[in-house]
Amino acid sequence: MQRGFTLLELLITLTVLVVFLTAAVPSYRTLIASQSMVAQSNAFVSFLTSARSEAITRSQSVRACKSADETACTVDGGWEQGGIAYVDTNDDGARNASSEPIVDVLSALERATLTGGDDATANSIRFGPHGFAVGSSGELQLARDDTDDVNRICVSPSGAISLHEAGGACL
Repeated sequence: MQRGFTLLELLITLTVLVVFLTAAVPSYRTLIASQSMVAQSNAFVSFLTSARSEAITRSQSVRACKSADETACTVDGGWEQGGIAYVDTNDDGARNASSEPIVDVLSALERATLTGGDDATANSIRFGPHGFAVGSSGELQLARDDTDDVNRICVSPSGAISLHEAGGACL
């Protein structure tokens, strides 16, 4: 009676395992990158939706802007560094820390770039008291450095926010 495996059986099993892993690992990496992109796109859509909701709830303008330090807006860099949404009481586009409260914060995105597709969305998006995107409608594009896909986040003049995955166009 034989106990255990022979060397040949062990080598054949290891060969089959290596072939299987060689095929599975790249697919798994693609899946992880794709899911991460979806999660980051959804986080940004949620951030904008929250800003719009606050504008309607408060009946005041709320501006979402890029922010590296989570306290002030910036015109440098892209949206991937993070952002803040604040009540823009005087509609001047510059946050006054003492009188304009922050209502939401977007954490920095990892391994991604998020850029405004045009001047209207490049630095900030303003939602008026009724939820309309005031002079800020347009599209933003999210791309990750580990996938070729580009997601588009669209802000319509009515303030509706939509996500188009894998290169879909804004309507």
